[in-house]
Amino acid sequence: MLKVLGLGVVAAISMGASANAQLFGGGFGGNTLGPEFVITFAANGAITTTLNSVYTLDPGPYDGSDDTYIGVINDTGHSISSFGLSSSQDIGGFDGDGIDAYGAPGNAMDATGYGGVDAYFTNNTIDALTVNFIGGIPGGGGQGYFSLEEPVSLSAPPVVTPGVPEASTWVMMAFGFAGLGLAGYRKAKAPKALSAA
Repeated sequence: MLKVLGLGVVAAISMGASANAQLFGGGFGGNTLGPEFVITFAANGAITTTLNSVYTLDPGPYDGSDDTYIGVINDTGHSISSFGLSSSQDIGGFDGDGIDAYGAPGNAMDATGYGGVDAYFTNNTIDALTVNFIGGIPGGGGQGYFSLEEPVSLSAPPVVTPGVPEASTWVMMAFGFAGLGLAGYRKAKAPKALSAA
């Protein structure tokens, strides 16, 4: 009975690791179970960087040398199209051995080879950059991934700064403000009733 239970636990862990790798786009290089680190945008606004739960020990850089595979989970109620990263390391000093060179499907917006299927980078100053996602990462558990130059560690993870809202969010805000302005204008123009004294 215990042997069967033990095999069931091992199978469940293996299936969880495999499912996690598939959700993030698979394993690349030495990170066979998925990204080494995961950045999570929580519904309460918190942003955390953690070791991927499929690993009991840090597997190290996916290229065996110096590059880090990063997953992103968006648990907020809105899409995330970009966010900033800064570090004391040269995280944007891309030298051509990104996850695309290890089997990740690339995309036309990413000239670095580090963006995977839908990420690309702008405002790169070597130790800071903006990570952008084509179409955004949907809220409610959506996922994305990319890679960075240099080995990242939990003792000194990159600092994450939230990006600007999606264009559709700006449009909704503009319509909301316009509606409030129109309502105020109409109220100011409405004829005032005279009271009999």
